[in-house]
Amino acid sequence: MIDAIEVGIRSENPCAGARPRAIAPEARKALTAAEVTALLGETPWPDRVVYLLAVTTGLRFGELAGLNVSDVDLSGQLLHVRRVVVEVPHEGQQIKPYPKGGATARRAIGLPEAVVQMLTEHLSGRQSADPLWPNLNGGRQWYGLASRCLRAAYSRARITEASGFHTLRRTAATLALQKAASIRDVQAMLGHKSPVMTLTRYAQADVDQQRAATGRVADTILTAAPGQNPDKTPKSSTPSTEG
Repeated sequence: MIDAIEVGIRSENPCAGARPRAIAPEARKALTAAEVTALLGETPWPDRVVYLLAVTTGLRFGELAGLNVSDVDLSGQLLHVRRVVVEVPHEGQQIKPYPKGGATARRAIGLPEAVVQMLTEHLSGRQSADPLWPNLNGGRQWYGLASRCLRAAYSRARITEASGFHTLRRTAATLALQKAASIRDVQAMLGHKSPVMTLTRYAQADVDQQRAATGRVADTILTAAPGQNPDKTPKSSTPSTEG
């Protein structure tokens, strides 16, 4: 249910206030940089632009679907997150004039040059009020169809254990932190009220970085006592009592 609200399918949680038995959170996958490259290579235009945008900004599906052409500041290299598309059962799509979290969740995200170049081509000749990511009829994307297209791209790229658009959001957080972005900046990028959510739900541990860190610790310990061989047990300094 939390994921449904997070991506914009539902506007509220009918289970709010319930206190289920605490269980350990399930591990969730973030893509590696190589997997992102493979995914983009198996994705046709214009979805390729949107997937790259998602994996560099961490936008929720509803926020991606809610983007207008006017939300992209190409000269300033900024993306403005101002609204979200919510799918309401039996009613269709609703556009809220603010992202998840309310008016204070509106934010501007800096865009890298490579994304700006792709967006420049993608938005050429478009009207400012047009959806940035239109469906075949020119309207807003629907979660179900867009998710099927993404899962097909995952399959073509031979990526397993991915969970739709939230995998791209989680990947954005994980890769940004791996590249030394601050927790505060990643929290702001994702639109989280608390850094706890950023760290516990979206940032995935990096085994290679852990190995490098433990290696530095080991090097520090082993070089602190030059000449000692860590494979040999030091001799006892206690005098022998044998006669």
